Amino acid sequence: MQRLVSIDLLAILALLYFSSCSNRVENRPSDSVVSRPIFANLLNDDMNGFEKAVVLRRAIADTFDIGTTSDDLCLNFANIPFQEFVVDSFLLRFGNNTGAGKCGLAGSILAKTMNDNGIEAYTYNYGFAGSRPTHVVVIAQTEENFWTLHDPSYNYSITDTLGEPKDFLKLLQELGQQNHSNISFSGDTVMREYHFKSLEGVRGFVNEDCFTFLESQLNINEDSLLILRPVCHSCSFDSILCPELNLWHNLSQRVKELGFPAQAVYGLLFQINDLWGPNSKALQMEIDQINKIPTLVSESIDQPTISK
Repeated sequence: MQRLVSIDLLAILALLYFSSCSNRVENRPSDSVVSRPIFANLLNDDMNGFEKAVVLRRAIADTFDIGTTSDDLCLNFANIPFQEFVVDSFLLRFGNNTGAGKCGLAGSILAKTMNDNGIEAYTYNYGFAGSRPTHVVVIAQTEENFWTLHDPSYNYSITDTLGEPKDFLKLLQELGQQNHSNISFSGDTVMREYHFKSLEGVRGFVNEDCFTFLESQLNINEDSLLILRPVCHSCSFDSILCPELNLWHNLSQRVKELGFPAQAVYGLLFQINDLWGPNSKALQMEIDQINKIPTLVSESIDQPTISK
């Protein structure tokens, strides 16, 4: 397993052009044939559940291409029932540069990969509905009745400040009490291909130095423009040259407007769509009990729109 590096701030690379992430509204399992386990060769019996989840998260992060192409499967992934969701089909498209997606597709691929490898997992869609700052991550049961959060889009898992796995339900409870003191984000750096239909789509969001850099990195593909960039938590390029491209910079601003502490992680309190995956009702009920009304929101502040 790769070495995990814990940091105290969530600074995730994300181009605002791709930052509005939505997931499915329904759970629709079927009796169709399940795809074969992907990346099973990376796992071994000496690993605990969290270690296995981290290995699978990094494998998907290292394979996934972000952006938009004209590939029908990638564009319409949300219509595929869980049991008919074949991970191989998407990885093939990433490999030949014909397919790409956003966080909803990345989360779906990881959730299905985890389930295929014996780890119960679901996608968790959260943020502020109807606005760009939304995101999809994966919640996995890495011990009995112990759920952990993993983000394949930007290659991190949430731990406590000692680097130990952080229980997701406890995380939500602490955030509801305005407590984010025992949260860290663990991961490393992978290279990611970004697909653009047009670089002009991001010109209005970034400063001129950032735009010039992106322009210098372009490779022309038949279906889109490609940029190969590192994906990590605190790359100096993103935090210094292009802070506007950081999804969490923008989400933090929205959180601050709503009266929260200026920490993007509080967006986790606002679930948008129900969990995606079979047999999710019990966990969804536990989450609903915690997320009913975040206690730190003032009654005088309009609540974000939550659609389920």
